[in-house]
Amino acid sequence: MFRLNSISGKLVIVFALILPILVWQLGKDTVQSFRSYGDMKVLDHQNAAANTLIAGVYEILLERLGTNNALLVEQPAGSDILSAIEKNRSVAVAKIAAAYADLSVLEFPNKEALLGDLKAAIDNANSYRAKADAAMKQTRAGRDADTVKNLFVSLSDLSAVSQKVWGAVLSNTSQYDPELGRLSNLRMLAWNLRDIAGIERSHIAAGISSKSAIPPEKLTAIGENRAQIALMWKFLQAGLVQNEHPAITKGVQIAKDGYFAGFQTLADQVRKASAEGAAYPMAQQQWVDTTTPQLFALLEVMYGAGAASEAHTAAAQGAALQSLIISLALLGLGVAALIAAVLIVTRSVVRPLNKLTDAMRELAGGNFGVVLPGLDRKDEIGDMAHAVETFKVKAEEKARDEAEAKMKQDQAAAKQRKADMIKLADDFETAVGEIIETVSSASTELEASATTLTSTAVRSQELSTVVAAASEEASTNVQSVASATEELTSSVNEISR
Repeated sequence: MFRLNSISGKLVIVFALILPILVWQLGKDTVQSFRSYGDMKVLDHQNAAANTLIAGVYEILLERLGTNNALLVEQPAGSDILSAIEKNRSVAVAKIAAAYADLSVLEFPNKEALLGDLKAAIDNANSYRAKADAAMKQTRAGRDADTVKNLFVSLSDLSAVSQKVWGAVLSNTSQYDPELGRLSNLRMLAWNLRDIAGIERSHIAAGISSKSAIPPEKLTAIGENRAQIALMWKFLQAGLVQNEHPAITKGVQIAKDGYFAGFQTLADQVRKASAEGAAYPMAQQQWVDTTTPQLFALLEVMYGAGAASEAHTAAAQGAALQSLIISLALLGLGVAALIAAVLIVTRSVVRPLNKLTDAMRELAGGNFGVVLPGLDRKDEIGDMAHAVETFKVKAEEKARDEAEAKMKQDQAAAKQRKADMIKLADDFETAVGEIIETVSSASTELEASATTLTSTAVRSQELSTVVAAASEEASTNVQSVASATEELTSSVNEISR
């Protein structure tokens, strides 16, 4: 048992006072950790869906390239071409469908409109895909003109709408996490680099296909494209950080080797041949087949940034989960400590005080025989019990003194009342005695008179009959008076007694 004014007692009291605040703060931190964990799960889900979506767009571009080439040649497409197109298409369809399903349950700006456009683009592309499959098995003359024209357009629309959705999701994730914002910029730059580089390839492919020199306006456009690529590449390099994610570092190196060292060098050779009026060093199909992987080398930066973003969100989600677990553990410890403190305070302070309070109530009611609890304690409760015990003793002594004083006062009052009654009785007896003496004297005189009258009556009896009758009546009256006098005397004596 500890004393409340001891160091341990003070620590327990302070701890008991601080614990509710601490538990409240821990609860608040736990709720915040739970929300952070939930937010990171959502960001990870959105980021993964965005990466899946753009990977599907990549497959759409490959599908579009293969299908468009197959529709432009004279002969029906061979099984190898159809198989390659189907491979790209199946991957594209699966990835776009998975991304669409994931994004449908997530929230991001302008979601309904963007997903509505994406669904319409998917349905339109699927309708032309079915037509293209039939057209590629025919010769060029037997192919449907609308399919040949709009298959490329429908897949391009699907790619463009998918990129809009991708950009919206990346923009949404970027505002919650600076690192995701940086990685999103790298992905956007890499994608746009590939798009701009593809324009140069198209201009050169057109010259090779026509077997004529590349027009000056196309060469000017190529120069502008190269300037844009150089500027965007500088932005991309500036966005890199020390200890960059290995996937990004690898992607940058592949882009340097594939596009800058490979595609640009080859494109410069083809443009030189065009400027000199010489024969092109390769046919159109060879040009497309050779440059396709070189252009897509730029996307390796995008894939590397995507992998880095997923690693980042996974790490952030793990950190949030760890923080949540720690917060829950601390909250549990805090609640346990609070319960323990409450139990200690209840058992050591509250219950003894309640018992002491009940005893004090009985004491206040006049029950001085109550035994005060806590007299055996060595802490403040014991001190309070001893103080109340002292009060009890003094109150009991006071009550006893007051009772004795009252008893003496009552005895004195009774004695006084008795004296007063005796005096009253004496006074009454004196007064009654005087009355009796007077009545007795009157009775004696009346008796003497009666005797005299009787004697007179006897002497006068002979005088006449009338006088005799009167005397007899007078004698009767005297006897009545004598009887009344005796009765009065008896009553006075009785009253006197």
